[in-house]
Amino acid sequence: KTSETLWSDVIKNYPNVDVAYKNRGNYYGKELNQPERALKDYEVLIAMNTKEAEIYSNLGNIYGLMKKFDKSLDAYSKSIELNEKNLNSYINRGITYAMMNNYEKALEDFAFALKLSPNNLKVIENRAYVLLQYKRYDESIVDYNLLIQNYPDDTKFQFYRGLAFFNLEKYQEALNDFLANLNRNPQNAEAAYNASVTYSKLKNNIKALEFADKAKSLGFNVPENYYSEIMNSVK
Repeated sequence: KTSETLWSDVIKNYPNVDVAYKNRGNYYGKELNQPERALKDYEVLIAMNTKEAEIYSNLGNIYGLMKKFDKSLDAYSKSIELNEKNLNSYINRGITYAMMNNYEKALEDFAFALKLSPNNLKVIENRAYVLLQYKRYDESIVDYNLLIQNYPDDTKFQFYRGLAFFNLEKYQEALNDFLANLNRNPQNAEAAYNASVTYSKLKNNIKALEFADKAKSLGFNVPENYYSEIMNSVK
């Protein structure tokens, strides 16, 4: 009926078949979002002294779902130790490092992943966001240019590139990206607020107020001091 019933039956009759624990664990983790149950199956695999790199990579994912990032890092590192060309382990370890704000280590893993898979857009997407968080805005923009070129319908890349432009004080370029995002995604309250702040930087307080009102109408918590400031400036 399900992967659970299938592999549970295999485990009942053949308790030493490792692939059964692996597949049932994946079902619990990926399909049911029950990492605790998945972990129990993977602990059986570890007790079997498995040497399969993918097992440890999946274990890292399970720990990640449980927010146990240190254990997640250990699992990905073990996966890489068993197979130094395990692309997903480098990507996911890099993502984990980024979630722990260890951007330097994250970028090291993404760099190695790109050696294994040049121009991998999944890696470039994660690298672009880490570069943005790490305040390496020019490099982030280069990555977002490539992503926008390859995914013209994905509006989030324009939004993030707009943030990078804004932080470089390239306000017109930032505004163009925020407005382009809103044109495609009119309900994006955060983009509306950022457009407002950017208009304010460009000394167009009438437009700043218009987009602050739009952001508020979409549910964004516009800071009261900012809103009062632009309200007073247009009176």
